[in-house]
Amino acid sequence: MPSEVLQSVPWLLTAAGLFFTWAQLRINTRLKRSEFIVSEVYRFLFDEDTLEIYYEIEYDRLRYPEHFHDSVQEKKIDKLLAYFERLGALFRLGTITLQEIGLIEYELLRVYRAASIQEYLKTMDRESRQLGQTGVQYRYFRELCKTLSAPKGRLSSTR
Repeated sequence: MPSEVLQSVPWLLTAAGLFFTWAQLRINTRLKRSEFIVSEVYRFLFDEDTLEIYYEIEYDRLRYPEHFHDSVQEKKIDKLLAYFERLGALFRLGTITLQEIGLIEYELLRVYRAASIQEYLKTMDRESRQLGQTGVQYRYFRELCKTLSAPKGRLSSTR
């Protein structure tokens, strides 16, 4: 009997080592994911162009005139919308969750609901159709904002 116990000790030590390795990997994965989420979600806050145009939208100073195209403002808006589009794509792929997106829900919806941005998106869609394209510009950004706007998608009431 004692020899059987001694023979099982290496197996138990191996199992315990595997368990601790698994637990450490899980902790490291969560930490890396958290770092990724925070860096991705808040990226636009550290970019001077996107932050500047965001505040133009936030304070309702952005207007959408005809001479808007090919302007510095348009390039900044495209940069901000491309950033939000990437978040929408990551959400659609399941890489980030609605709860994680909730960190910037207000900013996403503020931009999406701005009259100037809606006019810009309509113009882009119209021009895309004229070129024979069937898709819409910034599709994943729009889908994400519609999800956030739906009663079941809203996170603000749970914060």
